[in-house]
Amino acid sequence: MKKIKSFSIVYLFAIIALFPSCEKDVSNTPGSSSDLKCKSYNVYDGSDLSELALIQSVSLEYNADNQLVSKIESYYDESELLLTTNHDYTYQQNLVVESVRLNIQGDNYFSKTFFHLNAQGLVIKDSSIDYDNDIVVRHFTYNNQNKRVYRYISDTLDGGSVYLWNQNNLEQEFLISQMGRFPINSFQYSSTLNTIDLGDFWYNGEKSENLLDKSIDPNNNSEYRYTHKIESDGFVSEQIIAYCPTGGEPHWYTKTVFVR
Repeated sequence: MKKIKSFSIVYLFAIIALFPSCEKDVSNTPGSSSDLKCKSYNVYDGSDLSELALIQSVSLEYNADNQLVSKIESYYDESELLLTTNHDYTYQQNLVVESVRLNIQGDNYFSKTFFHLNAQGLVIKDSSIDYDNDIVVRHFTYNNQNKRVYRYISDTLDGGSVYLWNQNNLEQEFLISQMGRFPINSFQYSSTLNTIDLGDFWYNGEKSENLLDKSIDPNNNSEYRYTHKIESDGFVSEQIIAYCPTGGEPHWYTKTVFVR
């Protein structure tokens, strides 16, 4: 099996983790939640905006309460399907269970994650059992504005994150370990309101008030510049990330096209 490009995987996490969905413009009349909700999206990347290749496609289904109940992700390399993941979600009081089936060239692998919620519907702990039956437990804490400020794995500091907010926008992310705290990302924003909504409860407490304009990685002397195409009712139908050395010209692009 071909390996997925390292560019693609790293950048996909940036897209999915921060801006996976639909937003609306501050100057537009707000649409309903269902009007702005994405039903699918495709992700493309490449070194030239005119010649981007499909690297991921995602389809989503919701229940009558607009909760995400199914997500199917397919990953590609040079038009060849590499793998698919099927995510199914069941909802209980203060608990959401994600069941995942990973298919790689006909072979299936299964995992589960249990998301424990507080009274505000924010994830305070998730427990993942992966394909090798390894268990990882993550914990999350929030400030009094329900913004996520701390994430750590089990009872160790290694691999944890601290988040600093400027009012309602995430301003700085730090990686924490037993060696200390290190800045890994800083963020700048446009004046356009961000109303990301994929029905993904685990993004509660992570969403910034405005659309991202730029993120800067001081460790790699690089920055990611964001542009968006916004429809007349506020639906974001396209997002482009340009990857650049700090202050330099783009050398790679990721484009996401959202469908409702």
